[in-house]
Amino acid sequence: MRKFTITKEYEGLSIFDFFNEKELDFVPVAYSINNNLVPHDTIIKENDFVESFSQTHKIGYSVYKESLAFLLSYVIKTLMPKGNFEVSHTISKSMYGLFRDGKLITNNDIVKIKARMKALIKADLPFKIRRVAREEAIEIFKNIGNRDEKYKYGDKFPEEIPMYSIGDDISYSDYYYEPLVPSTKYLEKFDLIPFMPGLLLRLAKRTNPSKLFAFTEQPKIFDMIAETNRITNILELSYMTSLNRQIIEGRGKEIILIGEALQEQKLAEIASHISLNSYKYQIVMISGPSSSGKTTFSKKLKVALMAHGHKPILMSLDDFYFNRDNTPLDEDGNPDFENVHALDIELFQDILTRLINGEEVEPPVFNFNTGLREYNGKKIKKDRKSTIIIEGIHGMNPILTNKVPRHMKYIVYVTALTPLNLDSSNHIKTSEARIIRRMVRDDRFRSLNIEKTLSLWPNVRKGEENNIFKYQELADIYFNSSLPHELNVLKVYAEPLLKKVDQDSKYYIDAQHLLNILRYCEPLDAKWVPSNSILREFIGQGGLDD
Repeated sequence: MRKFTITKEYEGLSIFDFFNEKELDFVPVAYSINNNLVPHDTIIKENDFVESFSQTHKIGYSVYKESLAFLLSYVIKTLMPKGNFEVSHTISKSMYGLFRDGKLITNNDIVKIKARMKALIKADLPFKIRRVAREEAIEIFKNIGNRDEKYKYGDKFPEEIPMYSIGDDISYSDYYYEPLVPSTKYLEKFDLIPFMPGLLLRLAKRTNPSKLFAFTEQPKIFDMIAETNRITNILELSYMTSLNRQIIEGRGKEIILIGEALQEQKLAEIASHISLNSYKYQIVMISGPSSSGKTTFSKKLKVALMAHGHKPILMSLDDFYFNRDNTPLDEDGNPDFENVHALDIELFQDILTRLINGEEVEPPVFNFNTGLREYNGKKIKKDRKSTIIIEGIHGMNPILTNKVPRHMKYIVYVTALTPLNLDSSNHIKTSEARIIRRMVRDDRFRSLNIEKTLSLWPNVRKGEENNIFKYQELADIYFNSSLPHELNVLKVYAEPLLKKVDQDSKYYIDAQHLLNILRYCEPLDAKWVPSNSILREFIGQGGLDD
């Protein structure tokens, strides 16, 4: 990342040409002017503050991924013009692409697609930008027959829209909500592999762009994607445009209640399975990344098991944190709360073993205000109808429960896989939905302002990579806590927070990125969200709150 203030001699250059003249120790793939991400052909002016970002920077890496997805979509559109192709979710660090209308992508198709992509990359074709007024762009989207109905965003679009195309071929152009790389040569590192009924676009590592991420099978993730698609089909939703339409037509309450009911069905299935196998399951481990809804899911599961005649015991791994002064430090010397060794593993294992053996125990309660473990005199004891539910980000880590045989454990991985993309070109990442959840919760219940939440997020994500994601295939079942309507509800709370971030803040680009997602979501009143909804964990007034 390099920063400059523009002097008069450079005024009138494009930001790409300006940085092309500089002797940098990295190759820029993304650019900003006055803390706003801009296309590479944007003209700079005197006194502008400019930055460039490499592919190893989080901003540059995001631009690389979106640009590669655009190149893939362009090639598929030219080779296979019939059908509605989209790049949707991430599986094993790869982007999953498929035709929404069910058309299969064969191995032979993939050979042709890959060859065409490599040829375009070798040709170093520019990503050309044609700026059009909002009304013209809407007509373009109407005329090309977007099945995602992108044109229905209407005045949610900015007044001027950059339409991207590859080289001189404007037969396929599209609007991406953030900039793309300057040309195809920046996309050299990729691979395509078959993944029925579509394909996987394998990506370069952010920390080492010369290497691809290793691919590992993740069948449970794929099953959850299929389940999520089933739910959106029941709700007659395809993209955010269709949800917006139903909200405008007055069906917002109905959408919320159906979406919540479908999620309840899944939770009931999990509770039923645990109940039927309670003779062998001594503990149920609930794990998942930050803001995935683990806490509320655990409480709801406890109630569901009680309805089956059980007397579950609910424990939180957070209560087993060491006193804050004894928390291990990361490489920068900061407390590393994401590290499994921030937990008193010995104490946890002792209490768990005694519980399983039928002893009465008094677990600690961690006071997050004082940073100390406390004991309130509340004791618990397990009987034959008691299943121990243990919730926390490290729930899948074998080190915590290595004294309990595997067949006595049932592991649930809770995540927040976004059900809807904005449209076929612009998808909403799971991490983006989770940070929006977290910033709302932090502001409302943890006295943390938006910039503090954004400052903590990189370490949270790093901790997830090191301590959570590598264990996710150990789970017996995945539960998607995301709801089709949640961004529309969260928009009401999140937008005012994000708009407070000043333009000179180091988190301004992050805030604008999230605002750019929320601008396309029609707001939805939270009054229809049930009191036991997972969404209540973040917006409040939940019926399951202690």
